[in-house]
Amino acid sequence: MSVAMPIIDSTFAARLDLALKALSIGRSRLAQEIGVDKSLVSRWLSGAMRPAEHNLERITRLLAVHCPGFTMLDWEGDGSALARRLGIDTPQAAEPVSPRAPAPGETVVPPPRAAQPSDVPHARAQSLIEVEREGVAYPGVYVLFRVAFRNTGELLAELIVIWRDGNRLFFRSFDPSFSHTGEMLIVRHQLFALGEDDARADGLMYWIVNGVSGQKLFRTDGIAMSVAGDRYRTPGAALIVLQRIADLPDSGQSPSNEVLSAIATNMKAAYLEGRVDGIAGARVVEAIRPRVGSPRRDGSIDYLLRQPMERSLATSEVELSPEIAAELIGARDAFVGGAGAPALSLGPVFAVPRLALVG
Repeated sequence: MSVAMPIIDSTFAARLDLALKALSIGRSRLAQEIGVDKSLVSRWLSGAMRPAEHNLERITRLLAVHCPGFTMLDWEGDGSALARRLGIDTPQAAEPVSPRAPAPGETVVPPPRAAQPSDVPHARAQSLIEVEREGVAYPGVYVLFRVAFRNTGELLAELIVIWRDGNRLFFRSFDPSFSHTGEMLIVRHQLFALGEDDARADGLMYWIVNGVSGQKLFRTDGIAMSVAGDRYRTPGAALIVLQRIADLPDSGQSPSNEVLSAIATNMKAAYLEGRVDGIAGARVVEAIRPRVGSPRRDGSIDYLLRQPMERSLATSEVELSPEIAAELIGARDAFVGGAGAPALSLGPVFAVPRLALVG
């Protein structure tokens, strides 16, 4: 004889069901984007179980991507308040009951939400989950090595700062003449960054770089896309290497503008004096000077500008070797010098694993 499952929280179940249907999020998608089994979502929606706090936080962050301003407090109000938050105006829909299913062939239109430039709701929802899991590896001060977009073949060094705010990563890229700011998303272990010049209307820059499996990124590589500084603003793509030169202060905040300006000035001087190639080292120079369409030393040919993992320089504490450590220290000494930036720690990184019970 089957036994009916007891109802633990039918009110929350109805509110979750209302929110998912109002925002056109199915059970399978919810389970996938917050990293739980679909059967657990079904138990929440049946009222048999209320999500544990960590899962409720993940659900709330996902809904906030589609309904800006949605917070944990919205679960506590009455059904009509939740409906208004979701953009549902009909009194019938505000009751804590499941709204009607769409008729066959009917298009379900999500409620309107505030316009957000460069909004990527699906990727950001996934990134919130992955930054929570992997984001500790990336905050720091870096030098980005690349060739000039104006196609002179010169090697450049840019200053990059990455910091974390909750479950989001942000960055600033600058030298004495320009700066870009933006968000970095972690999607399926890789990093995607879109930056806008924060001082003038001077175009955008975009990176895709390899993620690392350890708890601290020391060096990684990928591709940057932007435009040259010529009269036609010619678009281009360049292989890049991102290398840590200092850690963030204990506060987790960016170093002062005075410290960053001193480092950027050192980088500009290295470029003007033709020292960037020597500071970067042979391994980095080899990685970022592309030979698209021409045989490499190993005989392989790239017909697209790309950075495959078998040639990647991505390095965390897991892959750190004495040779790589020496290269990191050389770049730090060249660019940071007496700027007063926090130390670059190359020691082991240990963390106590967090155990999370599904529920």
